[in-house]
Amino acid sequence: GIVGLVGALFSPRQILVALRLLKAVTVSMIALTATANLVYVAMVEFVAQPYVDNSYFGIRRDTVLRVYGLGLSVLALMIEMDKFTMKNFKVLKGFIARFVLLFFVACLTYVHPAQWANANNAVPGSAVMFQMVCSIMLACCSFFYAIFGLLCLDRFTSRAFLSTQDPAASTAIPARKYDAPSY
Repeated sequence: GIVGLVGALFSPRQILVALRLLKAVTVSMIALTATANLVYVAMVEFVAQPYVDNSYFGIRRDTVLRVYGLGLSVLALMIEMDKFTMKNFKVLKGFIARFVLLFFVACLTYVHPAQWANANNAVPGSAVMFQMVCSIMLACCSFFYAIFGLLCLDRFTSRAFLSTQDPAASTAIPARKYDAPSY
């Protein structure tokens, strides 16, 4: 199947290097997204004036979205750093589930381009651009998780991802015989 094809094309060390690079980039993008959320909330609360010409945007709406985005960003950051949350959120160990979480955070924290139209009385353009770039980069990281999940790399690396042993030895299938249960 897919795992055999991936195993034939890539060595375990290459897969682990790619996954650790993805993890490092994802952690930095999640941290930047959380920072962008804080900056955006600060700009909305302290700098921006109420939107008078566009009822779609509003200070309360923007603040609520960013606070939810900030909370989910912190959750995603703790999951990526393998903190205590992995014991409570085991479903997010798989790459497809991480893709869904990261893409949801990226979509939730994305700033609508129509914010530029309200530049005269709204959030400064630098905060809008910072939020947009961070959200787009986090979405790109999430798509890599989707690709790696479709290639079943999370199954291959479930025991070796954080192992200090040789990747080939830690991902080897045990040589004992497995018997089918009798019913």
